[in-house]
Amino acid sequence: MEERNIFLRNHILDRIAAGCWGAGEKLPGAREFVAETGSSLPIVQGVIDQLAAEGILETIPRRGTFVQFQWKERLLQGSMHIFRSIHARVREFDTLINREIPELWITHDMKGVFELQNTGYIQSHCDEYLDLSGLFEECFPDRTAFFMKPFDAFRIGGRLLAVPVIYSPRVIFYNPELFRKAGAPLPFSGWSWDDFLESVRCLKKSVPPDRIFNWYPMVTEYLNLVVRAGGCLIDWNRQGDEVRIDAPETRRGLHLFRALRHELWGTQFHRLQDYEQDFLAGKAAMSSLSPRQFMTDIISSGLRDWATVELPLIPGGADLNVQATDALCIRRECVDFKLAKRLLQFLLGESFQNRLADWKYGIPVLKSAAGRSIDFNDPRDVLFVTETPKMYATYHLESVDLFNMVCAGIGQLLAGEDDIDSGCKEIADMVRTYLKIQKRRNIA
Repeated sequence: MEERNIFLRNHILDRIAAGCWGAGEKLPGAREFVAETGSSLPIVQGVIDQLAAEGILETIPRRGTFVQFQWKERLLQGSMHIFRSIHARVREFDTLINREIPELWITHDMKGVFELQNTGYIQSHCDEYLDLSGLFEECFPDRTAFFMKPFDAFRIGGRLLAVPVIYSPRVIFYNPELFRKAGAPLPFSGWSWDDFLESVRCLKKSVPPDRIFNWYPMVTEYLNLVVRAGGCLIDWNRQGDEVRIDAPETRRGLHLFRALRHELWGTQFHRLQDYEQDFLAGKAAMSSLSPRQFMTDIISSGLRDWATVELPLIPGGADLNVQATDALCIRRECVDFKLAKRLLQFLLGESFQNRLADWKYGIPVLKSAAGRSIDFNDPRDVLFVTETPKMYATYHLESVDLFNMVCAGIGQLLAGEDDIDSGCKEIADMVRTYLKIQKRRNIA
């Protein structure tokens, strides 16, 4: 596609995405686009025809061109979805990628053929993406330049479903000043779950419960306590019964996670929507179990009095945390593999990886960029290095529907008051039945 066509196509798509023309609304005439953009009439008409063929627009003879009612459900070739648009500096992703690969249209609201997604989303939609093993090997035959451990999260069913761009272990960010005002002991390396709860109880004397800890029953949150208690959802290396949802260690982690909710709110559950902004303003005591990506917001906000600490230890458990990743995945509908190669080479190339390093956004997978990013004189930052070997990410169930049902079921248990032990048994038995049927089907 010629540069002028690309510019006009992206211009129209950007304005539709911005709400300038809503679903069912009429676009200006082709001659108005000619006057506005300087494009020729044949180029304008060609772009409109292309977007109509792709299901974004609809041209009705003698009436004009309209935005299709279902335009957000279309999957455009040459489109890229970036999931994390809330971080201030990461909005520059759009500019950097478009400067290098102008034919890509960046969206935060629609699915893209190319997507920058998080670990949990990719694992819960694993059947939608291509195997990138061959593409990665073609682009980067020498793997020694990269940290390879973060890739393990996306090796599912013998396929590599995504290529990490950045990764991070999870820690707790906290506001020392609020701890001091409440007379709460400051978190310290090696602190226990009981130490953590003592701090929460002290903070409650002067900090509203919804500004003490950002509790939410999402798998990447509660799974941290599950693995720190020594449990997991499934252990593919375990002989016989791989399902661990109802294991004593898993149930213990879930009991602790619900107990934290009770400590904060009793039987009620209230989540503050602007919690991160309150933390950045010095009004909230602790973040949720957060990755290094949050440092981007902290630096942009100008907050100076902050610190990091590893997740509290659970006696008899394991010193682990759940990996957070921004990874490139490519949908099965992709037809332009030259574009896919260019994009992967750019995202993992030295220039882009160094820019991520300068932003302090996660830990770049390119080793040289990671070394440039970490401030080894700042213990708050060094913590991410020491916690990296403890990352855990193999909680996928190799079935999108099953994974989503399990996560929803556990989330409902944690947010409600039903018995966790019996609830876990029901969910685990469902998974066991599914796996048994799958094994019989594979044998047949």
